[in-house]
Amino acid sequence: MPYIQKNRETRDKKIIVIDKYYSFMARPKGKKLKEIRNPKENVSPEDLKKRNRRRATERVALMIANNFVEGSPYLTVTYDKENLTAGEELETRVKKDLRNFEDRLKRFYKKQGVELKYAATVENVMPGRGRAHAHLILSILPEVKTDREYERIFTKIWGKGHVRVEQYGGEATDATRLAAYFMKQEKADGGARMNFSRNCDPPAEKKREIRRSESFSHRINVPKGYFVNKELTFKGLTDGGYPCQHIVLEQCEETDRRIYDMKQGKYMETTCHQPKGRDYFKG
Repeated sequence: MPYIQKNRETRDKKIIVIDKYYSFMARPKGKKLKEIRNPKENVSPEDLKKRNRRRATERVALMIANNFVEGSPYLTVTYDKENLTAGEELETRVKKDLRNFEDRLKRFYKKQGVELKYAATVENVMPGRGRAHAHLILSILPEVKTDREYERIFTKIWGKGHVRVEQYGGEATDATRLAAYFMKQEKADGGARMNFSRNCDPPAEKKREIRRSESFSHRINVPKGYFVNKELTFKGLTDGGYPCQHIVLEQCEETDRRIYDMKQGKYMETTCHQPKGRDYFKG
């Protein structure tokens, strides 16, 4: 049982994430633990927090990539002054308003003949954190083409202030940046947990033991029609101190099979174009 490989992929196979790692039970035969495992180090609470946040961001990014497509509207929903009275139980009020907004959106989408999927979170629901607002990503409306059209529709449905819209880019980097933005504010700072609608599906996942080789290679066989997303691909250590690889493959224009060298951080042959992700709102 030399190592474990976990594959996750979106339903359209546009994004494939591969994790390869060793563990106490899965390591090259005959090698002692101390030969492959880093010496145990004390991990600071801050480092542990960053590691957990990275995993959570990755999980949310794959959920976004699996359920939403290029052009899906990303909303920032704000209040007018008269619609948010000071002194109220802010978190309860904003979450209730968001649920009502989601219900009205469902009815609107149903009239358009479109199934609504959404992911949402609220921010600044603690006193002194600025004006409360919410972020959502919704299913695409095929008949709507521009951000301004979306804004007019959703501002009317919201009815408590303004709605700003930017359309989701659809690439792996876009999903990761959007997930990081959704999760940028912790509960202690006035944020809330991400909430996906029940009809959102998790990406397909398969874990298996790789026995055909003694260890995983630093060279990746990139399938035809894919590229390695260098921004999201890395090698590191598991929580137990064992070497691991995190590889993100993304579809691109037709290419032949190639070899990517993780040590050198480049292909051993000609590369293809890598799309650049968008920078989402920083407000």
